[in-house]
Amino acid sequence: MKTKISVLLLLALSISLMLTGCDLIGIVPEGDNTQKFDDELDTSTGKWILSDDEDTYFTFDGSKDVMTFSYTEDGALKYDGKYRVVAKANGTDVLTPLTFILTRSDKEKEDWLSCYVDDFDKDFTQFTVMDEEEDLGMIDASIYTYLYRISELPYKMGTYILEGEKIKEEKDIYSAAEYYTIPCGTYVTEGGASFEVFYTKPLSYTRFRYINGEITVEGVFTVAADKSAIYLYIENDPYNKVTNADKEHYDTTFGIYYPPDFNLYGNFDVTDNSFTIDRLFRHTETRTEVQDSAWVFGAYTKAD
Repeated sequence: MKTKISVLLLLALSISLMLTGCDLIGIVPEGDNTQKFDDELDTSTGKWILSDDEDTYFTFDGSKDVMTFSYTEDGALKYDGKYRVVAKANGTDVLTPLTFILTRSDKEKEDWLSCYVDDFDKDFTQFTVMDEEEDLGMIDASIYTYLYRISELPYKMGTYILEGEKIKEEKDIYSAAEYYTIPCGTYVTEGGASFEVFYTKPLSYTRFRYINGEITVEGVFTVAADKSAIYLYIENDPYNKVTNADKEHYDTTFGIYYPPDFNLYGNFDVTDNSFTIDRLFRHTETRTEVQDSAWVFGAYTKAD
């Protein structure tokens, strides 16, 4: 019976991912509304300061055939290099209206910063970093990326404002604006296990960091439609297809995407600053070294 239930859950999850999955950070064009700026973008030129953190900022030079950037964090230069930009019109069918594609001088693989912007064409004075990924290139004729985990995020996420401008309230016109996830914060059990949830704006997946004594687990999760389960991705990301090299290990009969490593069941409808975990399912094909015993059942209450 357990096998039949898990197959049905994976089938439903695969369909959900195909319908609501990642937008590939805006890299894949979505019709005539997609604009690409590889060689020039004057409106990006300037110093873009993180809200409430004047010592963290991007500096862009979008002059023709220049397109260089630097990133300063807590007053110290952290990265520099070249950049490109992909922009889309806002809409309920667009996950990420703006993407900075950063080629850092310290590595070959690109960083993709998925951002929200209200009006790129007419009033581009701020953007909010929603996601950060590393481009893994083409594998089996598909684009693959890696979602940086919380401890790995190379840039501070948040809203960056062009120097001299004032922050504005954003309208949040994008496809995942109404997506339910566990509210940001750190949730703890009576015994001290903690489950941290982090994002700036909802996406179709959410980063987490779980700590239980000396055990730390990081990854991303998605939430079941009825809020009775969360699906944890530790070894892979939820929208990546199973590669040809992995097809001997993963059964792709009912889905082409990597399955979650764990399903945690309980009540994740956070209406009183808490959620509960009462049981789990470890995917039979998972390659994670995290054991079932790592997870503490019970109530997790928001601590911050």
